[in-house]
Amino acid sequence: MRMREGKALYLEQADNLSGMATYRMHMAEVSADRLVFDLEECQCHALFFVTLGEIQPIYFLDREIGWRLALYSMVRTGRNASRLATGT
Repeated sequence: MRMREGKALYLEQADNLSGMATYRMHMAEVSADRLVFDLEECQCHALFFVTLGEIQPIYFLDREIGWRLALYSMVRTGRNASRLATGT
């Protein structure tokens, strides 16, 4: 499966603490020098049986010099996010 700008890919993650989670990965920008994608949970994800709620990370992977890469990320939380996720 190729990564294309605007395309959505789906992945599952198995964790021994929180079980299975399904994510949608949206490819916002795809080029030889830059990859930008965001993740969104398709199913509720729980940590120690507590729902974390609305968490949406976005990742920026930029080619710097040669094969050197820089990774940046940001995370936003929604109104229904747990205090475990927001730290408040």
